[in-house]
Amino acid sequence: AGPWSMRLAGSSQVSMQVTGESALDLSSFRFVERRGRPGHEGFFPIAGLPVAGEPNTAVAVMSGEFASVGFELRARDGSPLQTLALVHGPGQDANEFSGELLLPNTDFLVYATGTDAGGQPFQRLMASSVRPQPVKIVPPDARTLFPGTTVAYTFRVVNAGASDSFRFLASDDRRWVVGVTPSVFTLAGGASVEVTVQLAVPSGAL
Repeated sequence: AGPWSMRLAGSSQVSMQVTGESALDLSSFRFVERRGRPGHEGFFPIAGLPVAGEPNTAVAVMSGEFASVGFELRARDGSPLQTLALVHGPGQDANEFSGELLLPNTDFLVYATGTDAGGQPFQRLMASSVRPQPVKIVPPDARTLFPGTTVAYTFRVVNAGASDSFRFLASDDRRWVVGVTPSVFTLAGGASVEVTVQLAVPSGAL
C-alpha cells in the first residue's frame, strides 16, 4: 500500500505498463442524460462525446469498500484540471456518485482518490482519456413515416467553441434524404442554427 514510483535512465525510447489486482476500483464513469416516461425517468448514457463549455451530468461508480473518495479531472501528464463535486447518486447508493460539471476544452483523464477501508490512501483512474467536443447536435423527436410522403426533420446545431464554419451532412440507410438546408454555415461561439433535413419516402416503401 502507498505511493510507488519508477525512474528510467538511458537514451532509448521506453514504454511502461503497470497493472495490479484490487477489489477497490473506479469501475465506470459515464456522461448521462435524464430520459424516460413520466414517473419512470432515469439516467441514460449520452450519444457521442460530451460538449465542452456546457453543463454535463456524470455518474461515477466505485466497486469495493472505501472510507472516503473524491473525483477529479487531470491532464495526460497527471496535472490537475478540475475537482468534481459528485454526490451519492439515485437511491443513495453508497458506491454511485453523480453531479453536474463544466468540462475543460482539452483531453482529460478521470481520477478517483481517497482512503480505503483500512485507512490507506488509494488512487484509481479510467484508462481511456475523454476529448470534449465544441459542437452539439440536438436531434428532433421521432416521427412516423408514411409511403409517398416527404418529411422534414429539424436539427439544432450549437457551437460551444470558437467561431467557425461548418458543413452539415445527412444520410440514412434507405437513401431517402433529398435535401439539407443550410448545408454550410458559420456560427459564432455560443450561437446555434436550425438545419432542415428532408426525406422523400417512396410510395412503395414498407
